[in-house]
Amino acid sequence: MDLKPGVYNVRLARPNAINNHTHINLAGFDRRSIICWPGHDGKDQKWKFAKLDVGYSIQSVYDDSYLSIDFEDSGLHQIQPRPVASSFPVIWDVKLADNGEYKIRWPNSSYIFSRGSKLVDGSPVVLSKQCADESSQLWYIYDRQTETPAQPEMDTVVAWNVCDSSDVVTTTMTTTTTGTTTTTTTTTRKVARGVN
Repeated sequence: MDLKPGVYNVRLARPNAINNHTHINLAGFDRRSIICWPGHDGKDQKWKFAKLDVGYSIQSVYDDSYLSIDFEDSGLHQIQPRPVASSFPVIWDVKLADNGEYKIRWPNSSYIFSRGSKLVDGSPVVLSKQCADESSQLWYIYDRQTETPAQPEMDTVVAWNVCDSSDVVTTTMTTTTTGTTTTTTTTTRKVARGVN
């Protein structure tokens, strides 16, 4: 199920004694870096999720910049992708994983938003490959004002069934919206061609 568009805070879903209440934060020192920081009510921790093609744009409420991607040399001859603020939106794959926890992924890749290996406030959020212990890659997306978790968008499925027997055509339309089923049955009399 998809995330319902809206303004949310993003917190590490499985905090522990070291990274308790870690949030995704637009860094104050350069307004470009995306860092881990304890939760507060500031606009630099509020993110607007909006549908963009097959995924979402993620926009800072603080300065309207968008989460994008940059590559940084890790010093080990490896390129470490990381989210950064940009003036241009990009598509992010945001999927419900389990128990209200989400994964934020660079589309069509194994790179996922991660707390990273540095366990201090102000350390950068990175994109790391999915790992077995995904506790640093699961995020709780919620409305800080109400502490309400983000709600998945409703999935609506419409199915038609036409039954043609003797002189009667029965058309059944079934609409299912995430657990709620509405069935509408329309019965139409079959009329032979050329007869008014």
